[in-house]
Amino acid sequence: MEPKPPNDSDRSHAIKRIVEMGIAAIPVVGGPLQISFQEAAGRKLAERREKWFAGLVPRLAELEERFGDFAHLADEDAFFDAVMRATRIADQTSRQEKLEALRNAVINSVAPGAPDADRQQLHFDLIDQLTPTHFRMLHLLNDPSGWFDDRPELTRPQFGMSSSRPTLIEHAMPDLAVQGREVMERYYGLLGSGGLVNASLGGMMTAQGAWQAITTNFGREFLAFIQNPG
Repeated sequence: MEPKPPNDSDRSHAIKRIVEMGIAAIPVVGGPLQISFQEAAGRKLAERREKWFAGLVPRLAELEERFGDFAHLADEDAFFDAVMRATRIADQTSRQEKLEALRNAVINSVAPGAPDADRQQLHFDLIDQLTPTHFRMLHLLNDPSGWFDDRPELTRPQFGMSSSRPTLIEHAMPDLAVQGREVMERYYGLLGSGGLVNASLGGMMTAQGAWQAITTNFGREFLAFIQNPG
C-alpha cells in the first residue's frame, strides 16, 4: 500500500491554488470587536480548510491511478467546479459524514458515467442542504432489508398483515425515533421535496410494502454520487 502524500505535496499545493483562485479572503474591517471576531473566524476557517485538504489530498492519488496525471485533471472544468463547490460547503460544516460525502462527490464528478454539470450542481446543493441524518434515512429507504443486515445490533421489525413506514424507520434509526414522529416527518419531507423518494410517509401498507425501496432514479443517482467509488 502506498503511503499517503504529505501535506506539502504537489497535489496539496495544486488543490489549494485551485480554491484560492475562487474564494476570497475575509475582509478585516470595522471596530475592534468586529476585527477580533473576523480574525478568530479567519483562523477557524483556515483550520477547517487544512483538515479538508488533509482528507481530500490522499483521495486525489486515487484519481491519478484511475484517470492519469493530476495536472490534466486540474484543467478539467468538471473537476474544478466540483472542488470549488465542495470546498465552499466544507467551509461551513464540521460534520464528518458530510465531509466524506463531499470528498466522494469530488472523485465521482470525473468518474466514467458521471452526471452532467447541471445534475452535479443539483447534487452539491442537496449535500449542502441535507444533514447526515438525511443521508442515513435515504440509505435506509433505498434498501431497508440491507440496512438491517448490515446492522445486526438493531431489532428488525416484525410486521403482520400490515405495516407502516414510520415503524420501519423507528426500528432502523432509534436515535431519530426518540425525537418523535414530527421530527421524523420533517426529515422525510426534505427527501420528498428534493425528489429523492417517491412515496408518502404515513398510511398503512402490506408487510411486504415496507421493505420495498422507495428511492427515485434521481435519489439513487445522488446516493452513488456521495458514496466511495472504491
